[in-house]
Amino acid sequence: MWTANTSEKKQSTDYSFRRVTIDLSSGNSPQELVPYRDLIYATQRANLRGLILERRQGTTLDDYALPERVYTRNPNVKLLHFITPEFWQELRQRVFTAFDGQIVHYGLQ
Repeated sequence: MWTANTSEKKQSTDYSFRRVTIDLSSGNSPQELVPYRDLIYATQRANLRGLILERRQGTTLDDYALPERVYTRNPNVKLLHFITPEFWQELRQRVFTAFDGQIVHYGLQ
């Protein structure tokens, strides 16, 4: 169950997760407070493990591609069109470099 810690700040770091284990034989239900940051780290590690499995199956950087129509400017959109093949390649490279750093940081080799 999610509970808000009492704090003047109302930021995402103010939330905690309480894990409750119910023992039907004794009637006890001890609670364990799991810090928000631990949940974030667990989620990151799970996603990185998925990436590692994809790589072991032969997925390469080139497999993460956008459809060609993304690069064509939509006349109905009034915002600056910045998605080009060069932009996507640079973004993809930076993201995967960051993922590689996190894989090393978490020791998930």
